[in-house]
Amino acid sequence: MKNLTELAGEKAILDFVETLWKTKEFQDSFKSKKGFIHQWIQEFSKTPRLFFTMDDLKNEQGHFTSWLNCVSLRHYHNDAVSDLYYLHEIIHATTLTYKMDLPFSEWKTRMFENELMTSLQSEVLVYFHLPTLRRKSFNFEIWADSYLNLSADYRSQQFTDFLRNERLRIYSNPHSQKAPEVEIAKYHKQNEEWAKIWKRSYNQVETFMYQFYRLAQKNKGAASRLHKYWIQEQIDLGNDKFPFPKEARAFALLYWQNKK
Repeated sequence: MKNLTELAGEKAILDFVETLWKTKEFQDSFKSKKGFIHQWIQEFSKTPRLFFTMDDLKNEQGHFTSWLNCVSLRHYHNDAVSDLYYLHEIIHATTLTYKMDLPFSEWKTRMFENELMTSLQSEVLVYFHLPTLRRKSFNFEIWADSYLNLSADYRSQQFTDFLRNERLRIYSNPHSQKAPEVEIAKYHKQNEEWAKIWKRSYNQVETFMYQFYRLAQKNKGAASRLHKYWIQEQIDLGNDKFPFPKEARAFALLYWQNKK
């Protein structure tokens, strides 16, 4: 983790994020006050954020740093995939909530729910809001393809609930002939292992981030400086160049194994 970019004010965050978008769909939606992308980034900008570049791809690629309020700056050859990546991480950072002394089972349930809802927004609903994006993104079948031709009101809570139930069904009963569902089920099992890795230390993150958000409501500048100091402190605790190296390394073994 290097080149830490600390952003505290709303305008600074909005201006920075605007430079990330590569597709016309994202750029136009960001510029429109009623745009799907604009609304997410508007919420995202209300809290100080930290952006960075990876220093150790092997161990940082799978590190869930948006939970630490840090968004990794990455390069993708496909512009649409790049935009979708940033949207996914930004929605995570925007919607994650924190609580001290949360029992492990409750914390795990909450984290899984956040992953599920973030995925619905950034992997399915985004294509309804930006209909020309799909032909620019992945050149293989994705889960969203099964739903994009439905005539349902994609803006309704009822449709979101329908997608949520479909996703939950896949976790335990994927249709074996559908590659996207098999991948989703595999990813959920990976998340189960990720939670186990963090069982002993998750509350350390939760405690700091809870205090960070409380401070940010009163003094964004102070909260931003404290956050950057905390991240740097976690890095400096060992010989590694990223925070929480024990957990990151443990998960990296699983992450890259599943990529094969």
